[in-house]
Amino acid sequence: MSQVGLTMTEGAPTGGPPGHKKSRAAVWIALVVVFALLAVAAWFVYSSFLKSAPDYEGDGTGSVIIKVESGQSIPAIGNTLASKNVVKSADAFVDAASDDPKARTIQAGVYKMKLEMSAQAALNTLTNPSNKAGVVIVTEGMRANKVAQVASDATGVPLADFEKVIANPSNVGLPTWGNNHIEGFLYPATYDFEPGTSATAVFKTMVAKFKEYAASINLERQAAASGQSPYDVLKIASILEAESQPADYAKVARVIDNRIACTLPACKSEYIQGRLQMDSTINYAQNTSDINLSKAELSADGPYNTYKNKGLPPTPIGNPGAAAIEAALNPAPGNWLYFVSDQGFTEFSDTFAQQKAAEEKYRASKGQ
Repeated sequence: MSQVGLTMTEGAPTGGPPGHKKSRAAVWIALVVVFALLAVAAWFVYSSFLKSAPDYEGDGTGSVIIKVESGQSIPAIGNTLASKNVVKSADAFVDAASDDPKARTIQAGVYKMKLEMSAQAALNTLTNPSNKAGVVIVTEGMRANKVAQVASDATGVPLADFEKVIANPSNVGLPTWGNNHIEGFLYPATYDFEPGTSATAVFKTMVAKFKEYAASINLERQAAASGQSPYDVLKIASILEAESQPADYAKVARVIDNRIACTLPACKSEYIQGRLQMDSTINYAQNTSDINLSKAELSADGPYNTYKNKGLPPTPIGNPGAAAIEAALNPAPGNWLYFVSDQGFTEFSDTFAQQKAAEEKYRASKGQ
């Protein structure tokens, strides 16, 4: 063996070269630093993009009024809601809106909302127009006293204020031929009023809507061409709303015309003699909606008892919509004097004998 070889083998130090332990420690330190940085980055990503925004649960409690301005953005609406404690955070509302296409349907206006609502519940409220404060929905055939109640609930104006205007509607812009009676002129539509809008202003808007519609169809000219007054057209249309379904409006209008004119032999021989004999007119006078009126009610005196009085009632008995008005102007041709009308069943008859058979058929269809 060479001496050199022995020296290298026996004299060499064990383990790694000098500084090896320090290098390994540095690597571990570097790894710890890298992992720490990754953890910080992950937390930043989570908290910024993945973590759910603070949100309440449920539908909320109490009440609060929220106003959405025209053109207001979703984040701005969220800020408004958060500032009023409707939602816990604007971000929660933005997140809910971003996942729901209905968010694009939010309308400007004043809304009745609750405190501490979940973001989704708040969004559901804002995307339902019926939750808007001041929204008044007048449906076809609705009576004026019901319109008054709905309008009072929506605007917060006392019901008594609306009842006063109904009793004396001289300041709401009624047509001169309206006999200063508001029934029939509160046009069915959806109205959006600011809370606190006066009863006079509310009714004036509805009457203006009616006059706009009447002008669009030239109601007065059409009524004259059909041999009627425009007020009589409204009376007939209001009865159509109360007595029948839209598909039958034109036929029922013909029944009314046939009974009033009473030129058909059956009208005279069966003692109709110009009487409508409609339960709906008596119900209007009583502010009821009874299906079966008593003999006492049917024989009671009063201008709305069309079993005793000939012709139309003195006023409309509700507020008709366009379909009923146009049917009153254009009755279907026919010799009908009677009808049975209910959802899913309609039968028109020329004679009382046919009517009795139709009534039996109706009762059988209902299992009576």
